[in-house]
Order: sequence, then C-alpha cells, then structure tokens
Amino acid sequence: MIKNIYIDITGLSYKYQSGVQNTLWSFIEAACSEEIRELYKIIFYDCSGQINSKIIQNELINYQNHVSSRNPFLSKSIKLLYDYKVLNFSFISHEDSINHVWNWGIKSNLNIPNSITIHDLFPFEFPDLFNLKMQKLTQKSVQFAINECSQIQSVSKHTKNQLVNHASINPDKISVVYPAINSYYFSEPLYDKELLNNFNLKSKNYFISIGYLDPRKNLVNQIKAFKVFIKKNNSNVKYALTGFENSFSKEILQLLNDPTLKGRVIFLGFISIEKLKILLMNSIALLYCSIAEGFGIPIIEAFACRANVITSNSSSMKELAEGRGILVNPNSIDEIYFAMIKTIENNYEVQKESNSIYAANFTSLNWFKGHFVKNEYELPS
Repeated sequence: MIKNIYIDITGLSYKYQSGVQNTLWSFIEAACSEEIRELYKIIFYDCSGQINSKIIQNELINYQNHVSSRNPFLSKSIKLLYDYKVLNFSFISHEDSINHVWNWGIKSNLNIPNSITIHDLFPFEFPDLFNLKMQKLTQKSVQFAINECSQIQSVSKHTKNQLVNHASINPDKISVVYPAINSYYFSEPLYDKELLNNFNLKSKNYFISIGYLDPRKNLVNQIKAFKVFIKKNNSNVKYALTGFENSFSKEILQLLNDPTLKGRVIFLGFISIEKLKILLMNSIALLYCSIAEGFGIPIIEAFACRANVITSNSSSMKELAEGRGILVNPNSIDEIYFAMIKTIENNYEVQKESNSIYAANFTSLNWFKGHFVKNEYELPS
C-alpha cells in the first residue's frame, strides 16, 4: 500500500505558460489538502534546485500571479508549499512509496516505483509547431513511461489511444484521469455591465475564444467563419479573443487588420480568471475548434459557466463535448459558421444546466484521487 508520494514540481521553476503547468498547480493544491494528508505523506522535490530560493524570495508567487492565463490564484497553492520542505533530487528509498513525475527534466529513483502524467504527444504529431527541445522532452517522457513506470496517467481517452497506437504501450498500464478546473468557476453566475462596457461588449452579443494565438488553436478558420457571419447577418455581434501571443501568432493578428473585422473581432490579451468567468457567462458561446487537444480545459470551464460550446469533432474535444456542445469539422469554415447561427437561434438552457452538473466533477481532489486513490475515482460521463 502506498504511504509516501514523492511529487516532481520542477516545472514550477520554468517560465512556461500553458494549461499543462496549471494542472500541476491543481495537483499540488489537492496534495496539500487535509483529506489527502490524512492518507499519505507528501514529499515535493525539485530537479532545478531553484524552488526553495524562489519561495523564500517570493519570486515564484509574483511571477506566477503575473503570467498565468488560467489561474491567477496561484499564490494560494504556492503558500501551501511553505508548509513543506521542497527537496532537491535525492531521497531515501521506501517500499511503500511512489515517485510521480511530469514531463520536465525527469529523473528516476530506481529504488521506488515511478508514475507519470502525460498530456499529449503533439510535438510528434505537429513537429512544425514545437521546437526541438519540446520534442526531446516528449520523447524522454514517453521512454520513461515505457521503461520505468509502473503506472501511467493520461488526461483523456484520446491521449491514451495516442500512447497505445504511436508508442505501443500496453493499454492496461494506462489510466485516464481528467484534469481539474479552478473551483472559482463553480460559483454563482455573474453579470458586470461595467466590465463588458470596458471591453465594448454586450451580454449575449459576442462569441469568445480562450488560449494561445497559435495555429493548433485554429483561430484563422474561426475568424474566417466569423467574417462569413458578418457578411450574411445584419447584426452587431462581436468576437472576443483572449490569451497570449507567441511566435506563431503573426498570421492571426494580421487577419484582424481586415476592414470587415475592424471593431468586430477584439483581441483582449491576457484576462484574469475573475474577468474570464464573467466573459464566458455572458457570451453567446465559446468557440474552441482546435485542430487537436490533449484535453481542453476551456470546454469544462465554459460548461461550469453555463455557456454554450462550439468545438471540434476530433481528439479529446469530441470526447468531452459530444451530446453537450455543437461539434464541427475544424477544417470547415462553413460548419463553424452554421454552428454560430445555431447557438444564436437556440439557447439550450436545459443542456447548459446539465453541463454545469457534469463540470462539477472536474475538481482538484478528483484529479489527485484518479492518480493514487483509484477506488474512489470514476471518469465523469
């Protein structure tokens, strides 16, 4: 029986901005909860040698609160680490222990079993969108999973299938565990007219997209579909984009200079969770028609906010949203356009209430239990 859980938190030392890192924060929050501490001794460790000094200097709190697009309440999780001594990579063997790693600078203690969480294999599937370092890190995590792990967690059935089909891993070795969303999304619906006015938006009069401005998010096709919407409909509906720019954002930002889209497609940049929740709750729908996703946290966030969702009929997005949202071919501008029309014509109130109940399963405690307290975890359905 497992009594001691070693958790690699090396990723917290990196200037790395993504949903993957934020799922690690949810994991830490659950690991520090009273319920989990009654079951296990939790030992955090760091392969970079920087975490303790950053906590002492308060740098980690300031940095993470500044950059995270998914969870600006990270100081709460970081403060939990004050109660623990974050070890460098060297620890004593225990027969009743397990070493759990993420895909950053993996190290192994051969004296205890290993466990890993794998989010996706996209650096292999879309090599043009990832640098060589990310490709090597992914390759290392897969090899570590194959050669040294007694258990593997994937964040979706889609990722599990990728591991089975592309890495030839025994499916019986892989458990599917869905990540958590921030509990703030479960609070009561909000309406903030002043906030909407500041963004030049009106309630139920805009679509919204969340995430990086990069090609895999398929924003080019979504913007083109919205342009069709503008030309074919006499309305003042807008389209709000939120998130960070990166080196692949140029084509997307250039599209916004189109005279037809001026004042109709609005790039809001980074949005805090307080504002993002209000924007989701007051939107017509979330547009999330990515080419592929390992999971798709914004879909569950939108469900929790009782927002309609238009998403892709592929990878984990279909897995999460089939029967709950409108599924489209992400390569079809027409399908995305007609889905927009459908959400305007139908409010789906009953479906939105059911979706919010479904989203309530995606808690940090369930995220953690799915890894180590498997008899208390069931995949939401």
